[in-house]
Amino acid sequence: MDIITNVLEISLVFIVALVAATVIERLLEFIAIIMDFIEPYIKLDRLWYKLGLVIQKKYTAILESAKKKNKEEFLMALKALRSVLFRENAQPGLPAIIRLDLLRKAVIRIFMVLLGVIFGILLCGLAMLDVFQMINELEVISLNVNSTLAIILSGILIGAGTSPVHSIIKYAENKKESQKRQAEIARLKASLKTTK
Repeated sequence: MDIITNVLEISLVFIVALVAATVIERLLEFIAIIMDFIEPYIKLDRLWYKLGLVIQKKYTAILESAKKKNKEEFLMALKALRSVLFRENAQPGLPAIIRLDLLRKAVIRIFMVLLGVIFGILLCGLAMLDVFQMINELEVISLNVNSTLAIILSGILIGAGTSPVHSIIKYAENKKESQKRQAEIARLKASLKTTK
């Protein structure tokens, strides 16, 4: 009965967190579809271009500063970054041009991650969903965290998607199994001592 209860408790934590993370992922997918649909109508091309210019200026300033300070490793990293983010200008002598397609994807990805975290925090705050308290009740991990902070951390975890939730729950399951094995070993050692 004890093993069944533990499995059910772990499953409940897993289901609640996973459902919340899945709902947020689907909501973000829906928002991404809407953004792709309305982007041509709100003409974000200028925004991407201006943002690209700002990044290009900052990159150039950092590159010049690294050259003056003779930081070879940093220069190599910047050159690697340049090969990914920039394409060479068709006109010789002009600086490389930032790849706006990659910039757009990166900005949208960052926006979606932040939006997911905000949704996760709101969902956990409204539902008072504290994944860490649930895991504490399973006696897997002992965390002494303020309840508000725990709800915020739960929101960040759930807002980040299903993959982090799977990782946390898998860790909790492994830890619980390890504790069971340790208790069984201790029980066997104690029984061996009593039989001698």
